[in-house]
Amino acid sequence: MPYAYTVLHVEPYHERPVWIKSMTEVEEYMPLSPLAGEREVELFLYTLLGASQLELRATPQQMLQEFMELDEENGIALSGGIVFCENENRRILPSCCAGVEQIPEIIEDVINRQSPWLGHDPWPTITYEGEQAYVWPDNVSAQFPDSESVKIEVSEEPPIVYSYGELLQSVHRCATELEGFIDGPLYLWLIANSPELAGAVSERLKRLLLQV
Repeated sequence: MPYAYTVLHVEPYHERPVWIKSMTEVEEYMPLSPLAGEREVELFLYTLLGASQLELRATPQQMLQEFMELDEENGIALSGGIVFCENENRRILPSCCAGVEQIPEIIEDVINRQSPWLGHDPWPTITYEGEQAYVWPDNVSAQFPDSESVKIEVSEEPPIVYSYGELLQSVHRCATELEGFIDGPLYLWLIANSPELAGAVSERLKRLLLQV
């Protein structure tokens, strides 16, 4: 059965802060789930604070306080999103300019049987036919079906085929697992390292990333 999960595209914006203890090798795409450990939490924070264009500070409290002082209306852009999987060996990753914060929009588009934004170069795309949904690894023509200027050839790689119900359930599960990551391992790390900000940071992240 095909499935999906949430990933963060880990980008090294700056040198590792001294208060990050467990981070060793940096993987390009890191799953975000309730089962994450300290290493995944610290990589998430490392990317979050860098994406927020914050300067390095000596303590997590200082950087998180600056994060809380940012204007929430400006939103946040965390590279990554949803990985669509046919099995353990074949998957379609989010492309350039796709973001974790777009998961609520992906869910809404799937509910409306539209193709969500999944990044570009390549252009992952979702099409629908009856009770089947097709996740294409690179199909810009399907992303912009009404554009006469789009003449890019479709990749010969076949789509991953979901039933519509499987796809809808999969993207909903991605949001649930992301919320579980925030409420579980991330919150526990915050309680241990910056308890006075733990609740406020986790609630802000749920608003920014999940619109809850």
